[in-house]
Amino acid sequence: MNTCKVFPEWLYDYIFVQLGAKERPDPNEFKLNLESGVDKNIDYLGTYFPRSYAESFCIHQNLFSYKPYKERLDSKTSLRILTFGCGTGGDVTGLICAIAMILPNIQDLDVVAFDGNNLALDHLSDILELSPLKKRFNIKIRCVPMPIKSMQDFNHYTSHLGNGYDIILSFKFVNELMQMGIFGRDGFKVLAERLAPLLAPEGLMTLLDVRAEYCGEWQPKNLNKGISDYCKENDYGTLLPIPCHFCDSRCRSDKCFTDKKFYGSFTANDQVTYRVVGHREFVNTLYPVFNSKVTYIRNKDMASDPCPMTRGRDVKDAYDINN
Repeated sequence: MNTCKVFPEWLYDYIFVQLGAKERPDPNEFKLNLESGVDKNIDYLGTYFPRSYAESFCIHQNLFSYKPYKERLDSKTSLRILTFGCGTGGDVTGLICAIAMILPNIQDLDVVAFDGNNLALDHLSDILELSPLKKRFNIKIRCVPMPIKSMQDFNHYTSHLGNGYDIILSFKFVNELMQMGIFGRDGFKVLAERLAPLLAPEGLMTLLDVRAEYCGEWQPKNLNKGISDYCKENDYGTLLPIPCHFCDSRCRSDKCFTDKKFYGSFTANDQVTYRVVGHREFVNTLYPVFNSKVTYIRNKDMASDPCPMTRGRDVKDAYDINN
């Protein structure tokens, strides 16, 4: 699986030359994201946009290259996309660049972008308007401000999202709401309950977050437990990581630690954890019979921490659907 993406020259020129953005990481910045002004949003573009861009591009490059899924997408000319908690839009920009590279039949993109900061949404809109992507696609983007300061706000905004999405993204959003005290430890399940039902029958949702701690527990463990519980209780299944597709119904571990690291061309990257889910009937059609001869490695430590549900001689990356 490719885990490195060179930042496009046109994006570098816009963000770092025209806007003068710098990489200035601040681990507590999420607490102020809703109130971030012009300078802070430019810092965010220079620090976190490239990371989400590389992560989203590499994840979707891997997915779109998988023949059974690509064949479904090759029959389409348009895609409906929701990005929830998108910030300045690194996730959806990386996604669209992957679509441009691998899916030549897609011409129309209907993008709905939700975030609590108007200036961040303005940057996303400007990037998609100014970019070469505008020449490749007919992009219709609707940016919706949604300042979430309570569960009441969350419930209100998620009741007005529409449905029928081919792709849903939510990158590094749940951790922010958990650290702010809006979500509890079940935050990933709560988000899945709201977003997964909005998928089209053959749609997929990528839920990604950072490798951070919350109340003494690692977020990768919270994500895996929350999404596993949601899928077991509803008619949804996991596409990635691979063992979570085949073993989720019989896996009893709520301490599973999965993570992946992606690399940009000039910026540091977070170690992240993610799940790709969809309607169970659909994801079941995308996979062949489970290969019991493979041990799947679920995080960056590779062979030192295999999925305990897999015990084969061959060792493969749990996130690489083409391996």
